[in-house]
Amino acid sequence: MKLIRLCMSKSIVKQVNLFLVILGLQSCQVIDVVTAQSQPMKFRIVGEEKYAAEFLPDEAISQIKREIFDPNSEWIGDPRRFSVRKIQQMGQTQPLYYITPMIECPETGCNMFYHLPLCGATGGCTYVGYIEEKGKYRQVFNKLFWLQGKGTPRVSEPNFEGVPACFEIPGYDFESREKGLPELSEQEILMSRYCYDGTEYTLNKLYRVPIEKGLD
Repeated sequence: MKLIRLCMSKSIVKQVNLFLVILGLQSCQVIDVVTAQSQPMKFRIVGEEKYAAEFLPDEAISQIKREIFDPNSEWIGDPRRFSVRKIQQMGQTQPLYYITPMIECPETGCNMFYHLPLCGATGGCTYVGYIEEKGKYRQVFNKLFWLQGKGTPRVSEPNFEGVPACFEIPGYDFESREKGLPELSEQEILMSRYCYDGTEYTLNKLYRVPIEKGLD
């Protein structure tokens, strides 16, 4: 990915004071971020999906449960069985863990609260994302989301600050729902794009796509 840098040449730098040089460098950094998010991006499915226990240590799983569940929750399931996709692509310095807090029901059956502990009556479910930084885990995504399709995240090929710059999921989140969703034809669904701002993934774009885009 090519970035446009509006920096000063060396000859001009010599003619200005230190304050302007620093200001120019800061401007470059801002332009990099904006340009990185405005360039056309290619998205693809990366990584594989397994139980949380196969990717994350018990301490991390316990931390994640504390952060995403209400302290008074009566859910008694095992978060080690949550579905986790570990996303690690070329040039990425730390993995992104995309977590689906759902548990498969045993053959004898189970109630919906056990199976879908973070899903509401209106159909939206909470999905979260974490990155690992020097052995510690930090939440970078947490959305109540309505899937329109399989819900497999597709990540952008360019990275930003060591993680995928953006990822997309078919469907829409609570905030978009509250603002009002665009009308769709029978052959369309919505696609939500989230981009990393250095701290977390925030909504960058909500747009219509053919229904086939949600079938992967």
